[in-house]
Amino acid sequence: MSKDNTTKESILSNAKQLFGQYGFASTSTQMIAEAVGIKKPSLYYFFKNKEAIYIHLLEKAIAEVQELFEGEQYSKLSFEERLVILFKFSKDNGSFIFSVHTLTPKNLKHVMEISESMASVMLKYLKTQKTKCSSKDALTIIFDITQNYARRAAQQEKIMSPKRYAQLLIQLLS
Repeated sequence: MSKDNTTKESILSNAKQLFGQYGFASTSTQMIAEAVGIKKPSLYYFFKNKEAIYIHLLEKAIAEVQELFEGEQYSKLSFEERLVILFKFSKDNGSFIFSVHTLTPKNLKHVMEISESMASVMLKYLKTQKTKCSSKDALTIIFDITQNYARRAAQQEKIMSPKRYAQLLIQLLS
């Protein structure tokens, strides 16, 4: 990996942690630069602004969820196993995602578009599963429960394991 790639990954990793800890609005580019160990102007070589870093992180997170439901590497996993991964992912990424409402309207629209793409991939997968409710309702339930799980994890509340949540969700849907 080149020095530029290493620095860019360090920016993303540190920004994600800071966004999770302080929220988007309270995290400055200066804080990110200091966490990475670079000068603030160097940060702008990699990203136009703080919002561009945040958008990149969101795009990456959404792509990971999409891959979970349509990627070849996950094709042999059961619905429950995919849900376990989704809950782990939500726990690890939820705290930084909650700042999405602070984006500019243009970027919020972009995030909504890629989120809709992710939802359609998940919906397509859910149509292959046997559930008590419609695929669309199942998707809504999954989104609501994973968001609540992520919120509770971000607030460091006591939560059940991802496996237990997945098992209960399967029982609810099947």
